[in-house]
Amino acid sequence: MSIIKDAGLVAENIYLMDTRQFGVSKSTAAFLYWDGERALIMDTGTSDNIDEILGFIDRLRIPPEKIIGVTGTHYHFDHMGGATRLWTVMEQKNSDFKIIVPEDMKYYLQNARLHIKGAGTTFGHFVGKMDPVKDDAYLVVEKDSDLPVDLGGDITLRLIETPGHTPDHCAPTFFKGGRAFFSFAGESCGCLYHMSEPVSSPTSMPPNFHFDSYMDSAKKVAALKPGAIGFCHYGVLDGSDAVQSYLENHLRDMNTFRGLVVESYGKNNSTRDVMEGTREFFKNTFDPLTKMPEKYMENLQLAIVYGLMVDLGFKEPKYENRSVPERAV
Repeated sequence: MSIIKDAGLVAENIYLMDTRQFGVSKSTAAFLYWDGERALIMDTGTSDNIDEILGFIDRLRIPPEKIIGVTGTHYHFDHMGGATRLWTVMEQKNSDFKIIVPEDMKYYLQNARLHIKGAGTTFGHFVGKMDPVKDDAYLVVEKDSDLPVDLGGDITLRLIETPGHTPDHCAPTFFKGGRAFFSFAGESCGCLYHMSEPVSSPTSMPPNFHFDSYMDSAKKVAALKPGAIGFCHYGVLDGSDAVQSYLENHLRDMNTFRGLVVESYGKNNSTRDVMEGTREFFKNTFDPLTKMPEKYMENLQLAIVYGLMVDLGFKEPKYENRSVPERAV
């Protein structure tokens, strides 16, 4: 088992890219498929992180005309928030470049005003911009089906439907000879903020977190038995046995975290009590060596607990309307 945190090659033709989001390294990852003939970007970070993505691609000396497009995990500002800006930049270099996403993700990306407004109240200027682009910038694809793009040889890519974190969430998963060798789980299977131990952190962002769907999605990824798994936050866990063990523990920890929220809220029906009651649990999901700004950590914990409180019916959603997804199958 190995935890990979450094940018670079992490699996066959798969590269980890550090977006340097929030002004720090090893916070949010994007990924790149590059086999020497064709490239595909997966997630972008925010619109302000595009230069990091393009800089990484430039260092690999990938010609713009070799880049098929960008696909991703979900519409949130810190993941596909830079997709439309990336397309605007790439359009000038490669007219065939596309944003390759399912219909629901396209809708959220094109109608992100309320999402950006709500995210800005927690994360301030770090959210960037999510401006809509023309319709033909997109190639709309089906979830759970091989993407209609040539990746060479017998390698295929499917956007595995994994709702729960958001209704549109997908886990781009690469198959070779029918075997899943790398799954970019996004936020369908927690976060990996530890540097050396496979300890998971919850990802229950408001307003669309749905606990039951989320748990089903994590089990769905586990059933693929991927050889390695990538996390938006942050890095790669390599080794099929390590992946399975991590996912089993994550499902357990999500139940524990949910129980702490319910217990803490029951004291005085207050967000303050929930923050106090979950602080130690949340803190322990981060490696002590991780250099995360204290204010960012507090804001992140608040967002995570608020998402669960909305799902439990303790709080009302703000800014965005809540969309309840179908459960993963």
